[in-house]
Amino acid sequence: MTEFHTIEIVSEGILQFIRFNRSFYCILKHDNQISCKSILFFGASQLPVISLTEKKTVIFKNLINVFKNEMVSKDKLQLEMLQILLKRFLILCTRIYKNQNNYDMLDDVNVNIVREFNFLVEKYFNTKHLVSDYAEILNKSPKTIYNLFSKLDTKTPLHYIQERIMLEARRLLRYTDNSIKEIAYEIGFEDIQSFSRLFKKKEGVFPSEFKKNITSRTYCQLIGSN
Repeated sequence: MTEFHTIEIVSEGILQFIRFNRSFYCILKHDNQISCKSILFFGASQLPVISLTEKKTVIFKNLINVFKNEMVSKDKLQLEMLQILLKRFLILCTRIYKNQNNYDMLDDVNVNIVREFNFLVEKYFNTKHLVSDYAEILNKSPKTIYNLFSKLDTKTPLHYIQERIMLEARRLLRYTDNSIKEIAYEIGFEDIQSFSRLFKKKEGVFPSEFKKNITSRTYCQLIGSN
């Protein structure tokens, strides 16, 4: 997960997680080592979830135990060892995720094109809304991009763009007091009608209804807590 994701707790259980920042290990800077940019991180709107077999679960549990042991070490090699362990953790996650999402259907060159497309969407979604915009940056035809995504048997590249737009739209509607017009402009729509049509198509309600429903739920929760 990244700082772009918002978590809503719906139930509580036992959780183990590893938290790190860019100064400790930068995903972008070290992508040539782990190749997880736009697969585990910075991948448009998708939240990567992997399923572990019993055998893989044992591997991860053992790795986490090594993490815990190393955290209490006080020698000068601790930092380097923790970085090595994190790199191994991320590589394992990347391999499993790629296998579960048909990345093995593409060669390395085409996998990198898909990864770069997803990264560019994360970077430019609020100004570039068409597959052709990203195809131009990648020096590929829109048809080539569509064909690559079809081999993955996943959503179309246009869906990835629109889902990233929707993720930001929902975030702004939920957590800011900006007007619908201001939000539409912020994510690259010249008119509120185009934004509203896309939002209705994807969410099932217009932006104004979405914001009204959020306000109503929040008010009811406050009343209930009082």
